Amino acid sequence: MEGVHNTVNFHPLVLLHASANNNRNASKAALFSVLIGTISHGYIDVLSSSDIIEKKEGGFDTAYTAKKLSHHKETIGRARIVGFCTARASSETVAALFHAHNDMLPPNPLWLQYNPGSNEELFACYAGPQGGAVPFTTAAKPIERIAVDHVQLQSGGDVVAVHTNALTSAISELKKTLEDARRVLVSPAKTVEETARARRIVAAALFIGKPHILTGRTDYETVLQGASLVPAAQEVMTKVKLAWAGKD
Repeated sequence: MEGVHNTVNFHPLVLLHASANNNRNASKAALFSVLIGTISHGYIDVLSSSDIIEKKEGGFDTAYTAKKLSHHKETIGRARIVGFCTARASSETVAALFHAHNDMLPPNPLWLQYNPGSNEELFACYAGPQGGAVPFTTAAKPIERIAVDHVQLQSGGDVVAVHTNALTSAISELKKTLEDARRVLVSPAKTVEETARARRIVAAALFIGKPHILTGRTDYETVLQGASLVPAAQEVMTKVKLAWAGKD
């Protein structure tokens, strides 16, 4: 059953990481990250992602990828590589990426394609570079509690508090803005312009994952992803507010 995708779920911060990575590295021709998760009876839970290295002379540094997986296994014992996320990569390069890591991958690995600035879906998921589309959900799920204990041992409890509090604050403000947008959308007196702005707000925030926004939940996955996600969440919040003001 391991190679059959019955259900695929992406933690919202995995999608946020892809967007933040693109914003930081907009000048690069292509971006690559490894998807880390768990597989159980066809259920794939994508919990985290990490940038990986494309060698200057061509090919990929598989030893570096393996090291990334080893790091995640310290906090999530059942973690494994479940696929890759790419942006602006040619089909030939994507095929080479999967081929280079073939012995690390499960049957029918996931390929998450990030399409910024295109008319396509912002995120599209496939069963590998040559497979068909795979539907997926986005939801924040608790994993092993041991991860937070590990990060606290390595970096101190203050690090955990700083990251989670900053992201909680950003998402809280974003939630308020979305509530304003929702009130406009349900109002019988709304204008065409107000409707368009409200819809842009919702669209700008959607990739984070509705369940995550509406509950305002954060967990230790924030810490695992690193400090870059805090300004990324704040950047999304700013874009949403600009959309609300009609300045986008």
